Formats: sequence, C-alpha cells, structure tokens
Amino acid sequence: MAMEILSREEARVQGHKQYFTGKPCNKGHVSKRYVSTYQCVECLKLSTAQWRSKPSNMQHMRDQWHIYREKHPERVKASRDAWRAANEGRLKELQQRRRAAKTRQTPKWGDRAAMIEIYAQARSLTKLTGIEFHVDHVVPLQGRRVRGLHVEHNLQILTKYENQKKLNRFDDYYGNEQDV
Repeated sequence: MAMEILSREEARVQGHKQYFTGKPCNKGHVSKRYVSTYQCVECLKLSTAQWRSKPSNMQHMRDQWHIYREKHPERVKASRDAWRAANEGRLKELQQRRRAAKTRQTPKWGDRAAMIEIYAQARSLTKLTGIEFHVDHVVPLQGRRVRGLHVEHNLQILTKYENQKKLNRFDDYYGNEQDV
C-alpha cells in the first residue's frame, strides 16, 4: 500500500502527527516523519531501542514508572481496567499460563505446609502493618533464561512495591542482577 505524500505543513493543518515525503532521511530511511520534530519514525525506533538496551537506562525507566504509579494510582488503575476489559481473552490466557507453570513446577517432594505458612505470614504482615506484602519467587517461574520451582526454598516475602520493582529478575550466585 502506497503512502500519501504530504508536506509537514499540510499534515500540521490537517491535525496529523506524522507525514510522509517519500524522500530518505539522513540515514537513508524512507519512512514517515513526526510533524512536531521532523524526526524520521524509523530513526526514532532505532535510537529508542539502543537507549533501552542499556541496563542503567532500563533501571531509570523502572524507577520512573514506580514514581508515576505512586503519584497517580487512579490513572494506573483506570488504564489497567481498560486494558483488561479490552483484552479479556489475552488475560485469561496469561492467567492460565501462570497457573500451568506453577502446577508444572511444583514437585511432589516440596513441603506444601511450609509454602502455605509463607503465604499466611505474608497475609499476617499485611494485616499487622497495613503495607501490602506479596510472596515472590526468588528465581522466577516463567523466566526466559531460567525457571525456578514453586517450592518453599524459592519463596520470599516482599512488599508489593519491592515485588513489582523486581519483576522477572533475580540475583545470581555472584550477586549480579539478571533479567530472565
């Protein structure tokens, strides 16, 4: 499908956010450009991907997201609820995948009573302090590189904030944080 050639000024007047000149950018991409910055869409995608690939930048993004979530809980909830309403099938599939992973990675030799006690301790801490606590898997159940077991030795109690900040990461044997 051919894109309509449009000048930046025509796109601005028509209220578009992007326009297409049909001419390559300085790096040779023939793609749309942003009206507000003249920037090539493809160049921006590449520079964003490069920036995000640096661990320090990813940590900065995570920290900013947590600050935003604390400042605007109602916006975050509204956004989450809207996503869930629009993606019911995907949500059910993700929940089923999580349940299946938990079941598949719970060995018969695991101490079920100890795990139940850990979950009970988290609930008690939440009631006692008023701060929400979660039970987290030290080694994630659904990591890309490594998958942990659903056993008492792989469980830890964290605050909701710490658990959401941790995401699907763990500290390896040498104390290096790993995205898994």
